[in-house]
Amino acid sequence: MLGPSSTTQIELAGAAAGEYDQLLVSGALEVSGALEVQLLDDFTPNPDTGFQIFEATDLSGTFSSVMLPDLLDGLSWDSSDLYNRGTLSVIPGLAVLKGDVDDDGSVNNLDITTFIGALAAADEAAFLVAFPDGNYAAADVDVSGNVNNLDIT
Repeated sequence: MLGPSSTTQIELAGAAAGEYDQLLVSGALEVSGALEVQLLDDFTPNPDTGFQIFEATDLSGTFSSVMLPDLLDGLSWDSSDLYNRGTLSVIPGLAVLKGDVDDDGSVNNLDITTFIGALAAADEAAFLVAFPDGNYAAADVDVSGNVNNLDIT
């Protein structure tokens, strides 16, 4: 278990296994606390590069915060598989207007309604209706790596 007051640091110095930190667990791994990812030695990941930073038979929990380094050339981090497969990916950047949850080009009351409905969803399938493309960047207003009630405030 990665404790609630811990900070897990992952260093990326290349895209190949062995060039970046990995936590390989033969059993269950429960994550919590903070995750901080750092780029080393002027390493710049390419688009469509994935980093399996955690591997476990049973991966559970969530980090209270996820700190990811800035990327150049319009690239973005995709953390949608972090809690399923332990993977972070680099994707071509998307023009994202923070708070525009319904993707209509403006931030207004309709975004709040969509966002609250998604958070209130009892299961993942209902949550995905509000975010069908799996890109939660617009809803992650506080850029914590998590979509939660703190993004509304």
